[in-house]
Amino acid sequence: MSEGISIGTISGGSQQIGGSGSTFSQVVGGPSAPGPAPGPGPAGGHGGRAPEHGLYVFADIVGYSKFTARLQKTSQDYLASLLDDGIAEADVSPKLVAWQDQGDARMTRFPSSVDAGKILAVLPRFLNDELLARNQDMAVHARIRIRMAFTMGASVPGATGLVGDAPIAVARLINWDPFRHAMAKAGDAQVGVIIDDHLHGQYVRQNFRADLDSGDYTPVRVFYADKGFDAAAWVKLFGWTGGQVAALFASVYPQATPG
Repeated sequence: MSEGISIGTISGGSQQIGGSGSTFSQVVGGPSAPGPAPGPGPAGGHGGRAPEHGLYVFADIVGYSKFTARLQKTSQDYLASLLDDGIAEADVSPKLVAWQDQGDARMTRFPSSVDAGKILAVLPRFLNDELLARNQDMAVHARIRIRMAFTMGASVPGATGLVGDAPIAVARLINWDPFRHAMAKAGDAQVGVIIDDHLHGQYVRQNFRADLDSGDYTPVRVFYADKGFDAAAWVKLFGWTGGQVAALFASVYPQATPG
């Protein structure tokens, strides 16, 4: 994924992302025609906009490159509808979120008004339940599994992309090789989740919700030596205990497991 991430304005529209040709569309009030990217303004190129705090969710299809062209098309459609249904299941209108499609992946930004804990609890579980029901009737090569990453933080639209640690971090988490390899090995896990340390500390560790069990999450250290990225994170694989996930990561990439 490109470093530059840009986002549509609140009034609607979509803009290019990092020159790759993908878009991050603001769908408040329904889809609209593409609009111009925000130009530089007096406040450091951000047009004087105040940072917006929100929850970022990145969902990616496991093993997408191995699908046939026909299955790639159907899996893209399925991912989009599945995420919309999961968002609605968490009592959030899909029209209130901004999203970016990247073929086998969708990045979503929720506004600060949503209940982040409820999204974190309900959305992955909904996807897991739906995938379990779907995949039991499918041949192995046609089964769809999903990786998900969650971060929270502030960002502002810059001249060439969304500026802030949170949108960069969610892309780092979803694309982290040990997470990819762990999901490849855990073939019976329909959904894998990786969340940043802030979300874990605020919503999981404190046990605010009965449907967020801290014992399901395993600590990992996500780092990219070439990008200077080093962050604590937490992983959950549906159908696996925290201990089983820790052992899996120790076998995949021992340096990723603290201690």
